[in-house]
Amino acid sequence: MLYLSVMWTVIGLAAIARSYILLMGENTPDARRKTATTTRVAGFTLIVVGAIQMLVWVFTA
Repeated sequence: MLYLSVMWTVIGLAAIARSYILLMGENTPDARRKTATTTRVAGFTLIVVGAIQMLVWVFTA
C-alpha cells in the first residue's frame, strides 16, 4: 500500500513537471496552455490521492 501511495505521488510530480515543460518558450499556443493546465490539475490530484492513501495506510496499520 505504501508503494502505491509513493507511486501516485511520483507520477503526480512528473505530471506537474511536464506541465511546466509544455509552457516553456515564448508565444505558447492556447491549446498547449490548456493541456498544461489540465496536466497540472491531474498532477495535483494524483499527489492528493497518494497522500490520502498514505494516511489510510498509516492509520490502519
